[in-house]
Amino acid sequence: MPGRILRVVVAIALAAVIVGAVAFWLTAAQPSPEQAITKAILRAEEEAERGSVVGVNRALSNDYQDAAGYTRRDLARMIALGLRAEQWEFSVQVGSLRVDDDGAESVLRIGMWPEGAMAAKLDYAVTLAWRREGRAWRIISSDGWQGSLEYQAADAVMQQAPPGASGTPATPEGSPGPPAP
Repeated sequence: MPGRILRVVVAIALAAVIVGAVAFWLTAAQPSPEQAITKAILRAEEEAERGSVVGVNRALSNDYQDAAGYTRRDLARMIALGLRAEQWEFSVQVGSLRVDDDGAESVLRIGMWPEGAMAAKLDYAVTLAWRREGRAWRIISSDGWQGSLEYQAADAVMQQAPPGASGTPATPEGSPGPPAP
């Protein structure tokens, strides 16, 4: 009987050691929220440079919606269009990162330019709202890029529009054009 009790005690002690080791490993392996968010930002930057739409979209929550009304699906389409149009290079700097009980907010300075054409660099100051979803932090909203994007899209449309499409009369063919101011 004493041998049996000893085996039970050893088994319980061994189980306690294993549970303690696993608990220590799990808590030690978990990065802080700030580290996890910074890692998610860097991963999204790397995926964007590789042209991976799926990789960039992993950072977005399924519930993503920003103040301009864009949803995750809308943003995914824009990202796909932008990344497939040409190869981009990026620079991302985390200006600030604040984590509280409700989630997190980061302010990023993002530069992007077509590969090899840094003179065409576009700069954005973007605010991201984050939420913990399971073990990952995901972006639930963003602000700071929408107005510039809409301006660029409108500018591109205006440059492609035929004369007179903007509401101003087209110059008749063969006419010298409007007088100089």
